[in-house]
Amino acid sequence: MLFPHTVTVYPSVARADIDGNIIRWAGPDGVPVPAFVQPRTATEDDTGPGQRARATFTAYLSRFCPPLDAWAAIEWEGRWYELDGEALDTRGLDGAVRHWKAHLRTVAGQ
Repeated sequence: MLFPHTVTVYPSVARADIDGNIIRWAGPDGVPVPAFVQPRTATEDDTGPGQRARATFTAYLSRFCPPLDAWAAIEWEGRWYELDGEALDTRGLDGAVRHWKAHLRTVAGQ
């Protein structure tokens, strides 16, 4: 698979809060990853003035991508996206990861 785009992946990080609960969020250190990003859907919020269009994308990421989970974030073309569901790793017959497939949605407030 060809990867004509480059996205920045922010893998999740975890730490314990003051009560000992583990909390997770997208970490501060981004990793550039070769990818192929294509549109999936587009909808419009019809809330009146300042309405916004929402788009979702499917991203195919190189096998060298850091692990993706629900708390990871992806930046592409200056916009931030969160994972919409679980990222899937596509494996070859030998069991090696060939690429990752992730559905992306815009982060609220962008």
